[in-house]
Amino acid sequence: MATRQPWWQIVRTARQGFVMGTFWIILGVVGLLVAHTTGLLAVSAIWLAIGVGYLAAAVAQCRRKRSNSGPDS
Repeated sequence: MATRQPWWQIVRTARQGFVMGTFWIILGVVGLLVAHTTGLLAVSAIWLAIGVGYLAAAVAQCRRKRSNSGPDS
């Protein structure tokens, strides 16, 4: 029986989560660096929040996988 993916899980693999999270965080940081000239402060904050969400999902997925493959399995 296949287990269902939790409703909050936004990535299929942890690697995908780390890649997407890193992309959005870099985009947000670059946006913050140029926000003083372009007014992208709110957009950059949203990009950072998206990146943190992807990284949190990837870390949760890694932790779940590690706990399911314990020493007795």
